[in-house]
Amino acid sequence: MARRRRGFGTIVPERSGRYRARYADPEGRTRITKHGNTAPLLHRAPHTFDTREDAEAWLTDERRLISSGRWSPPASRHKAALAAEGEEERNTFSRYARAWLAGRHELRASTRASYTTAIERHLIPAFGDTPLADVTVSAVRAWFASYEDRTPTARAHAYQVLGAIMAQAEDDELIARSPVRVKAGGRSRVRREPEVLTRAELFALADAMPEKHRALTLICGMCGLRFGEAVALRRRDVNLEQRTLTVSRAK
Repeated sequence: MARRRRGFGTIVPERSGRYRARYADPEGRTRITKHGNTAPLLHRAPHTFDTREDAEAWLTDERRLISSGRWSPPASRHKAALAAEGEEERNTFSRYARAWLAGRHELRASTRASYTTAIERHLIPAFGDTPLADVTVSAVRAWFASYEDRTPTARAHAYQVLGAIMAQAEDDELIARSPVRVKAGGRSRVRREPEVLTRAELFALADAMPEKHRALTLICGMCGLRFGEAVALRRRDVNLEQRTLTVSRAK
């Protein structure tokens, strides 16, 4: 096949109709041939080109890099690009989110369970295979809006977990800035005011409960405890003589 000489580099047509491009090392380095002779060290494009014009454009770009002092061997650049691409694929949202949760050793079992639900049921279905750097503000807004008025509490909790994950990714310098920026996204609006039971209604509710849950019902209702606080009570937290209840932990 005929090769056309140029001022910089060489373009070689192939039988397939595509074109290869190469040029001599700009620093004049040489290589040893299989016959023991020395020959110019050649740098080749990492792929062939559809047209001669595309090959010429690649050579022009290479010459600009040399002139600007920013040149490095194209094979090294190609290898670095592949490595970066592989790293990006490894840093998908699902992999990072699960690793983030696994590293949160300080979480209580109940908190870990709620985080797992948020990640597996709400976040991974939306962002699972997406590289962290590709989770954009618009993607987060679209995911948030997709709930409409459904499950506002679950959405708000998932949003909070997403914010924590992406904030960590920002600290790890895997993304430039967290895309989690929906105003008040972590708050769930109360649809209606809770109904407060009267004393008689509370006792009626307790009487209707299974016997093992009656005391728990009365404690929650009379003392205003959260469920996690009530079920975490121990015998020593109850002082019948002083008629006091000590709330020091929650589940």
